[in-house]
Formats: sequence, structure tokens, C-alpha cells
Amino acid sequence: MKFSLYCILFSDTRTASLQVDGCSPIDLPTNQNVPVSGSGNVTLKFCVANLLPGYTLTISVAGQTNTNTDGCLELTVTQPITVEVATLSYVETDGCGRTDSYRVTLTNTRTASLQVDGCSPIDLPTNQNVPVSGSGNVTLKFCVANLLPGYTLTISVAGQTNTNTDGCLELTVTQPITVEVATLSYVETDGCGRTDSYRVTLTNTRTASLQVDGGSPIDLPTNQNVSVSGSANVALRFCVENLLPGYTLTISVAGLMETSNDGCVDLTVTQPIRAETATLSYVGCGRKDSYRVTLTTTGGVGRPSLDIVGLTVILCVGLLLGRL
Repeated sequence: MKFSLYCILFSDTRTASLQVDGCSPIDLPTNQNVPVSGSGNVTLKFCVANLLPGYTLTISVAGQTNTNTDGCLELTVTQPITVEVATLSYVETDGCGRTDSYRVTLTNTRTASLQVDGCSPIDLPTNQNVPVSGSGNVTLKFCVANLLPGYTLTISVAGQTNTNTDGCLELTVTQPITVEVATLSYVETDGCGRTDSYRVTLTNTRTASLQVDGGSPIDLPTNQNVSVSGSANVALRFCVENLLPGYTLTISVAGLMETSNDGCVDLTVTQPIRAETATLSYVGCGRKDSYRVTLTTTGGVGRPSLDIVGLTVILCVGLLLGRL
């Protein structure tokens, strides 16, 4: 009697993958979390190899669905993505009833920020207007988190440009800024063709002023010589508008000094002034500026000089001699 032995090898050769915006295919179900650009018009390509004849592929995400009977299926999501769950499935319809599905979380995890002169990072694109010192040598640091491999960051402002392939990029603007538009962009260069850019207006909106005894504010640094009454108890008020959080204002004059973390600082000079130099300054986030203003008595009584005292003595002596 003869016996024959047959070995049958059962194997599942199906391989499923997902491509996002033409990037390299991502194996499924190994990867359940997939980063996307989040800017809308994200193209998903779902492929399954070695399916039996008679099958259907389906993608469903963000209320959009597409189906076909080819080896790959594409769907373009036309709305911005923050977090969306995509369902990718196939059904073999040859009577076997074989099916499988994958649930993939599409997440826009990119976060962009801008730092000015070491201050706290400013979220982009939330903030489109950023105050700067305007005094030159303003350092900008542009960072984007969770980019895919193979990308380039670029800053362009005031005719200066810098580019790198690290997570953050710095550029120091070497000219004074009044109003400049900075373009901050990234391009993922791994074949995905994914890009985004931010346009931020850098503005020097700080205005400094000095008030003397409640008079009209005097613009700084336009006015370097300021007249005072010369009497004691001269009230000075130094204000700077549109400073970033975390700053200190200081007035220093005639050996007296006052400091404040408010928009204005007050100092009362308790001695008569003839000629004194007041130093008015602010410091914050490594950003600082100072003004030197000469306070001069141009009117009022003030402290009598030695010449006036001497003349008074001479007149009194003369009058006494005339009476004798």
C-alpha cells in the first residue's frame, strides 16, 4: 500500500500601506498614528498587495469616503486636519467573505513658534504682529516641532535670509526695525512636497516719554534737554508703551532712583535742581534701552547762587555805611 504525503503552506502575503501627500509608504497596521500637514487638501493613498480577485478598498475620514476595486485607492481630504481617525478597509468579495480594516489617527502635531531676543516663544500663526526693540541686532528664533525627516526652515526679513535643516533657525537682523514683514517657512523635502509659511509683521511700537510736574509728556529721545522749576519736589514720570511682559523701568537722578514693572515709573526729586542728568532706562527679555536727559533750571526761584548772595551782602553793607 502506498501513502502520499502532501504539505500545504498557508501564508498571508497581504501587505497594507498608507501614503500621505506622496511621502514614503507607512506599513499597516504597524503605524497607527500618522502626522499630516493639517492645512487641508491632504492626499491619502491606501494600498493592499496580493489580494484575491474580486475585492473592494475603502477609505473613510472626516466625513469623506472613496471606494474602488484597484490595488490602491486615493482620497484627498479637503478640510484642515487637527485630529481625525481614518478607517482603511478591504473586502474580498469572491465568496470567501475575507475582510480587514485599519484605524489610523491622522494628527497635525506641528507647532510653530517665534522668539524675539530670547523672550517667551510666540505661537504661530496665532500672532501675526510682534513688537521688537527697533534698535538693531534683533535676534529671531523660528522653531517648528514634529516635522517629518528631510525639511528646510527659512527666515527672510529686511533683505536678510537664513536657512537650515534643524528644528530651529536663528537670524539676527542687523539694522534698526521700524516695520518689517518676516516670512517664516518650512518645506519637507523628503518627496512629500509639504510646505507652510507664516508672515509676521515686526514693529517697533515702543514710545518713551517724560513728564515734569504733571506737564505734557515730552517725547524721548527727541528731547535731551528739559527745563524744570529748580525748586525741590520736582515730580518726574517716565513711561514706555508697548513693552513685552517681563521688563523693568528705572529713573536715576541726583542720587535718587526708582524702579517699576508697570508701564510708568515716578520719581520725586527732593532737592533743588540747577543742572542734573537723569538716566531713564528699561530692561526686559535681554532687550534694553536708555535715555540721558539733562534737567536744567531755566526759570523760577531755585537755589540762590553765590554771586547773588555776595551782591546782596555788598548792598546791605553800603546802605549801612550811608546811614552812618
